[in-house]
Amino acid sequence: MKNEEIKGFPCKMVKVVSSNIKAIGCDKEWPKGHLFIKFNTGAVYCYWDITKTLWNDFKNSKSIGAFFHNNIKTNESIKYKRMNELENIVIE
Repeated sequence: MKNEEIKGFPCKMVKVVSSNIKAIGCDKEWPKGHLFIKFNTGAVYCYWDITKTLWNDFKNSKSIGAFFHNNIKTNESIKYKRMNELENIVIE
């Protein structure tokens, strides 16, 4: 994985190997930060109240997609919003 400054994103994005997720990033505003995910469809979502432990476990997981589904997407305490204004930003 490689950290890249993607102009327009509020944090560094990391390209990942996943069938559904293109890149992830976290603004690291601990104790609870904002997680940004750019999906392969082009959609970008922001998830908030992400702990440092959750971020570290997510970015270091063997399967980014499985971890996202099991620990973030299905976690009702984690709120999210689609970020339409970030969807035109290209991550190659």
